[in-house]
Amino acid sequence: MSGALLTRRFIASRALTGAALIAALAWPSPARADAFEQIGEGAPVYAAARPVALLGALQRLGVSELPAVQKMRRQLGGIDIFNPAILAAPGIDVAAPMAASFVEPAGANLLHSRVAATLRDPATFTTFLDAVAVSGQLKITRVDPQSPLGKQGVVAAGNLAPDAVVIIRVKGDIAVVDLVNAGDGKTKTPAPAEVARRFPLKPARAFAVGRGARRLFAPESAAVLYADGRKLQPLLQLLADNDNHRELRWASPNEKSSVAAKQKARAQKCQAWSRAPTTFDDVGVALTAAPDAMSLSWAWGTQSGTPLGGLKMSAVEDADLDVDLLGRDATAVVALYAASLAPFAALRRTGLFASPESLTAAVDGCDAMAGMMLLVRSWPLALGTFGAAKAGAASPLTQIQQSLSALRNVVVALRDVTQAGPRFAVGASFDAAARATLELLVAGSGQGAVTTIGKRSPTVYAFSIPGFPRQLAAAMESLAGGKLGFTVADSDDSLSWAFRGDATPAPSAPTAATGARAKAPLLRLAADMAALAKLGPMINAGRDEQALLDMLARLRHVDGELTADGDLFRLTVHAPLKQ
Repeated sequence: MSGALLTRRFIASRALTGAALIAALAWPSPARADAFEQIGEGAPVYAAARPVALLGALQRLGVSELPAVQKMRRQLGGIDIFNPAILAAPGIDVAAPMAASFVEPAGANLLHSRVAATLRDPATFTTFLDAVAVSGQLKITRVDPQSPLGKQGVVAAGNLAPDAVVIIRVKGDIAVVDLVNAGDGKTKTPAPAEVARRFPLKPARAFAVGRGARRLFAPESAAVLYADGRKLQPLLQLLADNDNHRELRWASPNEKSSVAAKQKARAQKCQAWSRAPTTFDDVGVALTAAPDAMSLSWAWGTQSGTPLGGLKMSAVEDADLDVDLLGRDATAVVALYAASLAPFAALRRTGLFASPESLTAAVDGCDAMAGMMLLVRSWPLALGTFGAAKAGAASPLTQIQQSLSALRNVVVALRDVTQAGPRFAVGASFDAAARATLELLVAGSGQGAVTTIGKRSPTVYAFSIPGFPRQLAAAMESLAGGKLGFTVADSDDSLSWAFRGDATPAPSAPTAATGARAKAPLLRLAADMAALAKLGPMINAGRDEQALLDMLARLRHVDGELTADGDLFRLTVHAPLKQ
């Protein structure tokens, strides 16, 4: 019997046991040991997952039916990688969290990654390793417990590739896999014994779940992916150096000197990003799955110093459009309650964020480094840089800036999409200072007419935008407190649709614990996922893209909120699974 067949039969024989075990699990089940105790500080990327919750959520979403996943399943001989029973078969506790750290610098051109998992049955796990070793599918061998390597706790070791060495250790009911690979693809990796010595089972300083985006590592999270922005720069520099080596190696002999000179100049320029001011320390994304609901959170946070780098945003709610009513039958609605750029412009900006020109120059030629640092740590500073840019007294940019500084709320509602095009409404509220600019904007549309729409009487204009193929309808009205409302829709009919109901903001509901009023979010969104899926043919979605849209349609309706909560800036999208 071949090793590969032995492995498949082992998994199949354990699958029924695993399925019965999963069915008996509580939601969620506490782990007997904490895999996080084996994960150390120092890596730029971390992840955690409760397999039974994560895979169960993916199955309910229909991920296993995506064409790419079906192809992978055929390549694996019919094994369903999204079936928790498959993962339970080797003896892993699929209800307990698995934890991992990735691409931690481990010397010149070397990177270290670690995965720790709780075992429900350590004996079954070692039997599984025997089957894998015999199969030859992975280049690992079992280690004699009495050998020097075995006495270090290593039960299996090998080379997954010429530049990658792996060791597997088991301590009690915790299995730990360490991988060291060459970042440049050619540096010699250390021997398994050296890996075990350099990376002990108990790290000198364990990964601490605390402030900022690390708060996403909550017990209810089914899966978390986290990046520590403070540790990213060395990794990005290593990747850039390796790209430079490849570029220089493939350059023709007469071009090598000029290529090297350009690389040196670019490296000196990109070095500025290692000293650039930042707003956030980290970023993470978390999936929470329960039998009746699912949510996805994306968050930026700070670990020390001033929370959110001094970014202070507060929501304001004006009587403009009724977001709750629109969200019930619109394809998608996004309401921004903190639309002003003033909080971003108020951030202290120095160095490459001192002006738009200096920021543009710093990004030019450092696309990967700059893009990653901006995404993870500094995008509020970039918004503030351009939001506070100086312009001539009578320039169009000045008028735009004045309007943005007076902007309070923005509501974008996609009603649906027809053969004639999208039907929509975009409403915004402004401080009174924006009236002159908005009146100038509609001046070319002729005299507006005061029109009664429900309980409201805005001045409606036939509005045109250069380059837009059809005429729009625009409405301007005075709001409470001297504020100004301005709404643009694709037609008079959509304008009437947008103005339905009473747009007066409802008072915030009191919290159950304290009785205090709940803090309004910075942003709200709602979407009819089934309606969005129907737009695939109209946007020429490919087979894979349409399959993804159809999968998301299973969520039916989603809603979300963006909040600033102390040291966490978080967008959470929620989907009830029983509607």
